[in-house]
Amino acid sequence: MKLIEKTIYLASTSPRRKELLERICADIKIIDPSVNESIPTHAEHGKLAISIAKIKIDEAIKLCPQGNIIITADTIVSVDDLVLGKPKDEAEAKEMLMLLSGNTHFVYTGFCIYNPRNKKVFSKVVKTEVTFNKLNIADVDLYIASKGPFDKAGGYGIQDSFGSVFVKSIKGCYYNVVGFPISEIYTHLRGII
Repeated sequence: MKLIEKTIYLASTSPRRKELLERICADIKIIDPSVNESIPTHAEHGKLAISIAKIKIDEAIKLCPQGNIIITADTIVSVDDLVLGKPKDEAEAKEMLMLLSGNTHFVYTGFCIYNPRNKKVFSKVVKTEVTFNKLNIADVDLYIASKGPFDKAGGYGIQDSFGSVFVKSIKGCYYNVVGFPISEIYTHLRGII
């Protein structure tokens, strides 16, 4: 038995988001809104994360059968006023990881929940502060060779074997760094159901 028995549509192809939502929901349907997630390198970080999540929810509402709850999310990483999305190639992954090395950065996840009863969208941004250890180039190269960085904002996953040793400390929600602040999302889902 799960906390939420109602069908929830998750407009994300992220296996991490699906896995976290499966912890609380019995029935999840995945849809892919296929939106352009390219981001400018300089932008207001929290607003950027939520604006991409809102674009996803607008598209997801068109794809989803009527009368269903839909969730979208988008995660960005910012360091020194730069916004880091998902690295496009090995060189960009290495550049991102070396930028994070020994520094503190912020992870922003914007999420939206569509309530089919009143046809309104709830949206929120969750922010977590993350500090990295000083990284060893050999470890960075090994992580890049594993292909771990390529589907993650900032080029790392805190839940990965490498990410778990790269991270020195966090202030805030761990699951937000994974890309899905499940406690916040659950709280708002309960208000709808």
